[in-house]
Amino acid sequence: MKNDLNWYMNEAKRLNDIKSDRKLAIVLGVSGVGLWRHPERHVVPEQSVMVKLSKLAGVPEELGLIDRDIWVAGFKAPETIPFYEKIKKSLKTLPQYAAMLSVFAALLISFSDIDDNSGTPSNGASSPVEYILWKIIVVVQWWIDTI
Repeated sequence: MKNDLNWYMNEAKRLNDIKSDRKLAIVLGVSGVGLWRHPERHVVPEQSVMVKLSKLAGVPEELGLIDRDIWVAGFKAPETIPFYEKIKKSLKTLPQYAAMLSVFAALLISFSDIDDNSGTPSNGASSPVEYILWKIIVVVQWWIDTI
């Protein structure tokens, strides 16, 4: 999916049954959006407007702001685009990491061997659960570092 400014505007119009750019500008609370469509002009919406446009286009606001920064970087500092792309990729995969960690935590809690409320394993300080937890942390750290 190409997330350029034209895509955001077209998607916002399509999802919200907005018939024209003029009506989109009214919904966004700006005087006009026509300059945003011109490929040679280095004009992008302000951050607050981008948040509104992202919501209308059905895109998380954080990703919309990252896309906006990528467009600005493309005009002013193209060498920074790979850094923004890496941040964007990390934001997109964050829910997957959270879900994975939740599953692992649930498994660890369900298989843990705890005798009392002190939290110490009944089979000693280095239980298999602690070892598995350590391995999971190592793998997750490696995974995050490779993104």
